[in-house]
Amino acid sequence: MKWDVYLLVTLSAFLLASCSSTMPPAGVKQSTVADGVLVGGVAGTAVGALAGDVSIPVTAAMGGIIGGAVATAIDEQRTPHETLVDKLHKDHVQVIRIGEDYMLVLPSDVYFYPDATHMNENMYPAYKDIVEFINHYDVETVKVAGYTDNTGVPIRKLALSRQQADYVAKELWRDGLKSTMIYSTGYGGTDPIATNDTKEGQAYNRRVQITFRRLMPGS
Repeated sequence: MKWDVYLLVTLSAFLLASCSSTMPPAGVKQSTVADGVLVGGVAGTAVGALAGDVSIPVTAAMGGIIGGAVATAIDEQRTPHETLVDKLHKDHVQVIRIGEDYMLVLPSDVYFYPDATHMNENMYPAYKDIVEFINHYDVETVKVAGYTDNTGVPIRKLALSRQQADYVAKELWRDGLKSTMIYSTGYGGTDPIATNDTKEGQAYNRRVQITFRRLMPGS
């Protein structure tokens, strides 16, 4: 199954299930979304975006989405910015929107050399596309979070995820990100989105997620 389809199905199934029950579907960890929230510090609003520092109940995270929990790939909406989204897809970036929150998922195996913090030089141009997409919106804070699989030494995986996220954040700054604040962190293998029992699942879990909230006029 392709990366973008797998991630979208996993996220969508979880969100839709959380509307009617506090129990996660089989094989999906409840904290996958609850621990992954983009918190609007000024507005005081929390919406699940798979990349946060805090843990809140799934039902609370979903409460900020009018009309129920909906997660969809941007390209399915055919927005006026589809050209930008097409660029990101060619860069192997999955784009997901939840309400006014956006999540860009970068597979670490593409953007970094295996099990390393050294970035793949071939992907440098992709950061300009990411920055162009984010700068299209009025954005206050951008968070970059790194994740790994759960193989190997946990403390090393935690350090690796933090360093990869830091490299991505620095590259975004270098390419002209205009947000008021950008910060990075890493979670190691603690928040998988797929099983770690297979090589394919481990590859899905090795990722860097960029989350931000689109500010609406008057907010």
